[in-house]
Amino acid sequence: MAKRQRQYIAVYGLIYNKNGEILIIKRAAHDTFPNVWELPGGTLEFGQDPKEEVQREISEETNLFATIYQVLSIASYIEETNDTIVQAIRIAYYAKLENEAQVIQLSKDHSDYMWVSPYELKNILVSDFLLRVLEEVRK
Repeated sequence: MAKRQRQYIAVYGLIYNKNGEILIIKRAAHDTFPNVWELPGGTLEFGQDPKEEVQREISEETNLFATIYQVLSIASYIEETNDTIVQAIRIAYYAKLENEAQVIQLSKDHSDYMWVSPYELKNILVSDFLLRVLEEVRK
């Protein structure tokens, strides 16, 4: 029997502060990929505008308002389980805070946040996609 095929698209925002640090958020222990640090973002549903969705996800996950600019990275991953093959397409946008004095309030899906230099990430459990985005930005 052939495996079921599924595809999803996720959008993320890479937000820098005035010190050149990026905002990363930690997935909650009860969520998928527990305790992994990632960029704010989420799944793009059918019919949604990608820029509007990443702006909404940033607001929903952190209570921050950001302006979304250009695409920084697009990655495609194939993940396989016993009965399903999933293609995950992940898109990262450059995002800029409208006001750096905004207060971060995390959603229930995240347990912590930090502003971190991209060079400090080697000692932190971060998503593969986050590392890939930073590699693309450095080019």
